[in-house]
Amino acid sequence: MLTEAQKSAYLKNSGACPYCGSEHIEGTGDRDYSDDKYYNRVGCPDCGKVWDDVYTLSGIEEVE
Repeated sequence: MLTEAQKSAYLKNSGACPYCGSEHIEGTGDRDYSDDKYYNRVGCPDCGKVWDDVYTLSGIEEVE
């Protein structure tokens, strides 16, 4: 199980596995929407761990 410190470090550098630190992480293609959140499944082939990145809408910007 990830500690709060590991989760915080991953949020600062989401380009590396929060479990082993490998930079070879990849999206699995699995996605889900629930309430106001969007979940994107991510995995690390080096250590075999899988987790969900969780996204929330934080604003809107007009495109001209």
